[in-house]
Amino acid sequence: MYRPYLKVGRGKRQTYLIAFIDDASRLITHAQFFYEQNYTTERQVL
Repeated sequence: MYRPYLKVGRGKRQTYLIAFIDDASRLITHAQFFYEQNYTTERQVL
């Protein structure tokens, strides 16, 4: 999910929300914002 931009120095950086959701109960077990959307960021959450 794309979220708002954050000011970093003179520029702006887009943030991404990475969340794990349980299918049966629809419970969000963990959610965190990152600057990148790739496998490395998902590994940091685990």
